[in-house]
Amino acid sequence: MITVQFKSVASGTCKWCAKAKDQVYDVAFSDQSFVGTLCKNDLLRAIGLKVSGLEPERKPVSTVPAPNATAVGK
Repeated sequence: MITVQFKSVASGTCKWCAKAKDQVYDVAFSDQSFVGTLCKNDLLRAIGLKVSGLEPERKPVSTVPAPNATAVGK
């Protein structure tokens, strides 16, 4: 279970999308995974991700060398 503490709502910048909004919510998730300001859309997205157990999409880190890479020491 996760709880979200709402501290305030005011105009400001969302920490997720980095856009200035008329209303951003200053919140803290109980697991301390996020503490800061979120716009309504990103707040709902963050709660949805916590409930579903999914993580936000991130670019995968490639561990395979590039095709034109040369071996060192050979």
